[in-house]
Amino acid sequence: DKYDPVTGAATLIGGLLDISEFKAVESALRKSEERFELAVSGTNDGLWDWNLLTNELYYSPRWKSMLGYEPHELGNDYETWTSLLHPEDAEAAQAKLQDFLESQSTNFDLEYRMRTKHGEYRTIQSKGNLSRDTNGLPTRLVGTHRDLTERNTAELALRRSEEFLRRAQVIAHVGNWTLNLETQEFDCSEEAARIFELQGRTCSLDEWLQRVHPDDLQRIRLAYAAMLAGENFELEYRLVFDGRMKWVSSKATLEMDGTFRTPHLVGVTQDISARTKLEEQLRQSQKMDAFGQLAGGVAHDFNNLLTVINGFASLLLDEIPPGEMRREYVEQIQQAGERAAALTRQLLTLGRREFTEPRIIDLNAIASRSETMLKRLIGENIIVQTNYLHNLPSIKADPGQIDQVILNLAVNARDAMPNGGRMTIATSICFHNQLEAAPGLEQLPSGEYVQFLVSDTGIGMTEDVRARIFEPFFSTKGVGKGTGLGLSTVYGIVKQNNGAIAVESESGAGATFRILFPIELAQAPVVEKSTPA
Repeated sequence: DKYDPVTGAATLIGGLLDISEFKAVESALRKSEERFELAVSGTNDGLWDWNLLTNELYYSPRWKSMLGYEPHELGNDYETWTSLLHPEDAEAAQAKLQDFLESQSTNFDLEYRMRTKHGEYRTIQSKGNLSRDTNGLPTRLVGTHRDLTERNTAELALRRSEEFLRRAQVIAHVGNWTLNLETQEFDCSEEAARIFELQGRTCSLDEWLQRVHPDDLQRIRLAYAAMLAGENFELEYRLVFDGRMKWVSSKATLEMDGTFRTPHLVGVTQDISARTKLEEQLRQSQKMDAFGQLAGGVAHDFNNLLTVINGFASLLLDEIPPGEMRREYVEQIQQAGERAAALTRQLLTLGRREFTEPRIIDLNAIASRSETMLKRLIGENIIVQTNYLHNLPSIKADPGQIDQVILNLAVNARDAMPNGGRMTIATSICFHNQLEAAPGLEQLPSGEYVQFLVSDTGIGMTEDVRARIFEPFFSTKGVGKGTGLGLSTVYGIVKQNNGAIAVESESGAGATFRILFPIELAQAPVVEKSTPA
């Protein structure tokens, strides 16, 4: 602006600057910020902006409202953030922030808890980007706050639900699975993978079928075809793993739409090996009871006939002088009658009809008394070792029957060691857990019992033989070498005296017979050593 004193005219001097480009940039920046604000508000996140050069901080209204505050109720500074951090998270969060600023990373991601206006704590995820100057020094950190509380709560509930389902499957031995009918891919839960003994949780249908017992494959294929025709799949079958067998029950249905894009077979499988084993043991017990009742009934009547036979044979012997041929004939009749009477006593014991006199006894004393007889009975090529627990509690049983148990088990051990070996007889106190009971001991309640054990180092037994060992008249010995009543008599005596018996054996690895008797709290009377008459 210039004034001319001569002419009195005023001259205005100026310039023009083209700011179109600046305005365009300003408009673009404003639109970008508006889009950013809309995007942030659309995600329901809070926005923060930290100028590291001036230490100025900006918290958006949403950032504050996430914690229950109005915009004017919280300041825009670093202390506002630190004051709201959970005490357990404050030190770690600030340390991680400092480590981030000192690193070369540009992306910031951190989770921590912050206190709301009402005193509750919310889980916050903070994400941001760091700007640096030409020297690489941090200048600005901009980011967002996202409330993860509901998501984390839902994830926790889902994890708990999945864990409850997993535990339920483990407890019930039930696993779920699916079979893609197009790809033939078999996918299953963790428990189903354990039942099928898979390395992972997926396999092909052919790989799964390789686990099925060959005798059950045809039934599975027929059930599978029937299921495709509209019937439900429900079947019990066997799985085989390196000689081990497992019984399972599977139920399934065809899923054509809804959950899956392609047809699937959806089902569950339960390991019923324990149940099947119990059912077999029940059938075995019922069979033993039926055998016992039949044998006892026949033996009772037969014993009456033997009384007549043996009585008249004895009377004839009294009348026939020694040396006569007829006397030898009668003696043969009497000997056969005595052997038949001994066999009858075994049958009566099996049928639990033999007259017994249970009383409180010391099992150690009876076992010790039998040692001399056993050593003569079993021969010199077998070593007998004994291990009796001192102060063993008393039991209530018939002493004569216990003698017979020891004798029969010793003879059985002797026959299992034709080339010699070692037989061990031991007594102890055993704590019995009904839930983990060995086959044969399942009926006994949990608690402490007196245990009588006889083991040998003989030829052992196969699983098939072990399953039938207590059956009457079952024997692995040759013709004329046994009645097949020795161990069944032991079984009957043990049951008659409220005990239980179990056998552990493998082919070539010997056998161990364990008998558990209930403890009798009263003390057994002192047994005096018998002297020859």
